[in-house]
Amino acid sequence: MDWIFDNFQILALVGLAFASWLKHRFDAKMAEREEREARNNRPQEEEEYLGPEENWNNPYEPAQPYVPPPLPQTPQGPPPLPSSEQPLRHSREGEAAAVLQRQQDMQERFRKIKEARATTSGGAAATRARLATSRTGAVPVVSTPPSIRTALKNPSELRRAIVMKEILSPPVSLR
Repeated sequence: MDWIFDNFQILALVGLAFASWLKHRFDAKMAEREEREARNNRPQEEEEYLGPEENWNNPYEPAQPYVPPPLPQTPQGPPPLPSSEQPLRHSREGEAAAVLQRQQDMQERFRKIKEARATTSGGAAATRARLATSRTGAVPVVSTPPSIRTALKNPSELRRAIVMKEILSPPVSLR
């Protein structure tokens, strides 16, 4: 208790600062409350929508309604419809003839490719037989295919058999 009496000046300064802070806070709350009440009690005519930004400075001037710019007028209407079906029929016939010609060309090319394959495929034995036939005019003798056991002893034939099995068998997802 002696400390309080000895340091009375310090305590008085702290109390005075605290009271000043409370008064300042109270005044701020009162000003805020008055402002809120003033906004709520404002006449209805001041609360009207002021319109675009240029009218915000003068709330008593009525806002101009927004009018969009006019649409540009197109000088032409839609394209004219064909007057008769004769030109369309003619163009369709021309297209059909072109498609038919293209199909015939492709058939001819396919036939030539088949002929070329028939003469060039078959391996060395077929080539030797063709050469012998062309030289002597004799009919080539067709040899019997080797048995499966002898074919699978050859590594290349074994690889070919595995590939054929993978191609011809059902997919792995369905096994």
